[in-house]
Amino acid sequence: MNVVWRPTPNYRPGREGRPVTAIVDHVMAGGEVGPDAPPTGSALRSVHFSVLRDGAIHQYVEEADTAWHISAVERSRHPIPWLETPGSDVCATVNLSTIGIEHEGHPGEALTPAQFRSTVALHRHLLDRWAIPLDRDHILAHDRLTRRHGAGCPGPGFPWDGLFSALREYQFMDQERIRSALDSVLSVSAALSLLQSPYAEHLKGAVRAIREETGVY
Repeated sequence: MNVVWRPTPNYRPGREGRPVTAIVDHVMAGGEVGPDAPPTGSALRSVHFSVLRDGAIHQYVEEADTAWHISAVERSRHPIPWLETPGSDVCATVNLSTIGIEHEGHPGEALTPAQFRSTVALHRHLLDRWAIPLDRDHILAHDRLTRRHGAGCPGPGFPWDGLFSALREYQFMDQERIRSALDSVLSVSAALSLLQSPYAEHLKGAVRAIREETGVY
């Protein structure tokens, strides 16, 4: 996955100790949100990544830093379990806890094949790096958070079913690789046991620990 770094000054360093919890997908509906993003209302606008029609991926804010891609949240819409309880600054919570991805295009417009492949690769990277659960509460549309400010974002053309299907396929493939690697380690352990090597039990213990941690058996 090739990413072009185009830093913007519109961000907050760090995340106030919060983990990255979710990904919010947007559609640009206009110009690229990058280093020259203008003020929007009283705030500066930024996202972490954009995926262009030709499949190029641009990054504007480090993943460990906070981008300003959500300007309002309506609590009454579909509840999202990881959001804080009423009384907190829920908009700040979303920005501090999420990665924002813009997609070049307009609401209702389908992604190009190259754009789809790139966004799948980017989502996969983020899921792996930040241990984000693969579900609709942790990979969500901007308009899931607010109808008033994010209506039609990313819109009916966004390939949710295809995205989740591709990500689940990658997840299955990763599990198969882990399972194959663990089986190979156990084969080495069995050979060492025949040689009465004390390392055999260490390898078996490591395999047990990895299986418990990953849930791959």
